[in-house]
Amino acid sequence: MYRLKVLLFLATVGKSAAYLPGTVRHAAGCGAFQESLPTSRTRHYALLIATALAWLPMGASAAPLLFTLEGSRNASFTLDSNPTPDSFTSLQTNFNNVAGTFNGMTGVASLIDFGQDVSPFSAARLNILAPGLGFTQFSGDNIFGGTTAAPIFTPGVFRLNNPFFGGPATLTITGLADGGSGSAVPEPASWAMLILGFGFVGTAARRRNRSIGANMA
Repeated sequence: MYRLKVLLFLATVGKSAAYLPGTVRHAAGCGAFQESLPTSRTRHYALLIATALAWLPMGASAAPLLFTLEGSRNASFTLDSNPTPDSFTSLQTNFNNVAGTFNGMTGVASLIDFGQDVSPFSAARLNILAPGLGFTQFSGDNIFGGTTAAPIFTPGVFRLNNPFFGGPATLTITGLADGGSGSAVPEPASWAMLILGFGFVGTAARRRNRSIGANMA
């Protein structure tokens, strides 16, 4: 979303800069008239800047996600869409000390695991160890993509089952950034490129103005 906003903004700058205020006035026998001077070089600079920014790596691009467990056991907590696990195995990705609400009690889960199948082995899809909840385990839908070393979570609804307490459960993952609670933050390199871009556009505009002054002299 940040890149899209930057690209749209620079495209607007490039378009408007091509027709910056300033005209050449000519005195003629039939009267005075004025004409606009398109500056294609300025537009070219703006498009180059937009292209460079589109390829810049973005920092802090992970979006915060809300995990809501409902059913035989209830819990809610947040993780990033591509979090770094505290530990992992070939079957599980593990997160320690995750704050949230567990069976109505606010606290910190000492352990939250997400599992997957790696033939011929299988792991529980979700394990939670937290106050108010104790240890609870769920089978069911696969919850994450990527690898256990670099898991990727996406919004969705996942059907689970608790083999200890019986009954189905549902894990719903929603994006907090969609409601304005989080957004991607550009790296310093992105800010530097953006500032340089404005400098290029300003320089081109000043050169155009000097050219106009010379033509009017």
